[in-house]
Amino acid sequence: MLPTLSSINYLAVIVSAIVYMGFGFLWYSPILIGKPWMKLMGYDKMSKAEMKKMQKESGPAYMLSSATSLVQSFLLAWVVLPFYAAASTSSVVLGVALLWICFTLCYALTGAAFTKKPYTLVAIDSGYQLFGLIIVTIILKLWA
Repeated sequence: MLPTLSSINYLAVIVSAIVYMGFGFLWYSPILIGKPWMKLMGYDKMSKAEMKKMQKESGPAYMLSSATSLVQSFLLAWVVLPFYAAASTSSVVLGVALLWICFTLCYALTGAAFTKKPYTLVAIDSGYQLFGLIIVTIILKLWA
């Protein structure tokens, strides 16, 4: 049985979703993984004009990404964390990492096998999800 919605710390959910998005900007920036990711996506071959056009049209993608960050934070707070209420933060992080393997990594690897995406790209994109979920989990657990 799921806990009540009134037991959720909505401020923690919003803050963790914002941090998740901020982490995404950092993860995909040239400071961390941006350069190899852009090369694997073929963006390094685009002209400056094509790149500018793509950036201008990326608003809907960022809106969707923001919404999914909020949904993931909310569902972690509502569905996952209550089952780990008495557990240590490291136990919760381990549980979320195992769920990531089950749902994110397995899905991404299967998709890459059929679409012939490079596994390095899968590692970059799935790694963002893993570390982002760990950050969100820690914020939610410590704020609970």
